[in-house]
Amino acid sequence: MFDFRPKYRKPKTEWGLLADLMLDGDGVSELVLRPIERSRPAPRVRYVRERDDRIDYLERGEAVLSDPASHQALWQQLAVERYRDITKAV
Repeated sequence: MFDFRPKYRKPKTEWGLLADLMLDGDGVSELVLRPIERSRPAPRVRYVRERDDRIDYLERGEAVLSDPASHQALWQQLAVERYRDITKAV
C-alpha cells in the first residue's frame, strides 16, 4: 500500500497485504498473508474478511510477480505506456 496524493489515488492502490509471521529458533515457521484495505479519511488499515474482487485482484498480481517472464513483460508494457504519457505532455 502506498500513500498516493489524492489526484493519483485509485481504488486498487488502497489495497494491500499484511504479512503475519511466526518465528521460531530457525527463522520463519509460518507465513500468512492477510488482505487489508486503507480506510479513509484517517490513515487506518482494516482486514478484508470477505472474499471478493480485491482478493482475486491481489492473487492475480501475485501470480504475475512470481513468474519472471510475465513480470518482465508487464514491466516493459508499463514503461512504454508511461513514456508515451510523458512525451505527450511535453
